[in-house]
Amino acid sequence: MTQHLQTLRLILEPYSPKDLDDYFAMFSDPRAMRFMPTLPHQNLEETRAWIEADLSREGAVYWSIRLKNEQKAIGYVNFLGETRYPGMGYMVHPEY
Repeated sequence: MTQHLQTLRLILEPYSPKDLDDYFAMFSDPRAMRFMPTLPHQNLEETRAWIEADLSREGAVYWSIRLKNEQKAIGYVNFLGETRYPGMGYMVHPEY
């Protein structure tokens, strides 16, 4: 079952490679990647590999943050449950 959460402006839905172009726009932006463990992405394949790695993490759950009116992914929120220190994280494109 696919879970979606909605507010007046946003939709949270399962993270998906269908948003590759939107995520590349975020992951290639140096401002967005400032605190991430890698440099800004140089191409779509780098972003595709990042998304695949996120989706394969055991115990991790990711949701896309989408603008409701545009259906554009502007970021993500995640829960990492099977790590040494379980917790939540997020990333939002700096333009938003």
